[in-house]
Amino acid sequence: MLNIHTILLFVGIAFIALAAFLFNQIIGFLVLGIALIVVSYLINMSVG
Repeated sequence: MLNIHTILLFVGIAFIALAAFLFNQIIGFLVLGIALIVVSYLINMSVG
């Protein structure tokens, strides 16, 4: 339960991407790509 905020972050990003896909497919892919870049940056910061 120490990393519950990380799980909530991933769930929140998934819901934002889902909402973007429901709005428009191109916007959905754009939001999903930005979300993946942000998550990879956060993981990179925590590792190194």
